[in-house]
Amino acid sequence: MMTEPAIDVRMRGDRISAGGAPRARGEVAARRADREAGTALRWGRFDAEGFGPLWLGWTDRGLARLDFDRPGEGAAGDVAGAPVPERFAAPLWRYFAGAREDFKAVPLDLRGTAFQRAVWAALREVPYGAVCSYATIAARIGNPRAMRAVGAANGKNPVAIIVPCHRIVEAGGGLGGYTGGLERKRFLLAREGTRVIDGRVQPGQLDLF
Repeated sequence: MMTEPAIDVRMRGDRISAGGAPRARGEVAARRADREAGTALRWGRFDAEGFGPLWLGWTDRGLARLDFDRPGEGAAGDVAGAPVPERFAAPLWRYFAGAREDFKAVPLDLRGTAFQRAVWAALREVPYGAVCSYATIAARIGNPRAMRAVGAANGKNPVAIIVPCHRIVEAGGGLGGYTGGLERKRFLLAREGTRVIDGRVQPGQLDLF
């Protein structure tokens, strides 16, 4: 069984802030409303085999965050050290154990602009073992000139791996960027069987789906 260490991410209510002023009552009320609506964020740690810790944030509606770094003091959320629910943990265990997990059954609670959500939805259609260019994603959401905006939305993806922004590369085969760092991007692509040599996806693998 997986055990989850405590994470110091919690609501501070009306405690005195670092600046010496009480936290605004409106923020406390907003968090109370979030809890009542099922949108309050809870955090837990998942240890990915061969990869390292992942920090998951979720609501009653679904997974809202998957970060590579521990949430900081100012992170949204008011539950410290919550166990990661099975509906999120089990698909990640399968993926890092080598299964061709597509994460389609994982419920998500993605928060962003309409454009960002359209890009993230398109990312979820890029299958395991495939890679796609920014230009192709732009075309698939009906905005073929929005390659830069697609790249920006890709970088703002709040749920790494499960929304597979690591599968998006440059049209010429270059890896492009990755919020989690190129070492992690290379690891994830290699885990899925994508051949990358000297920072370039090898021919015959781009947009083949």
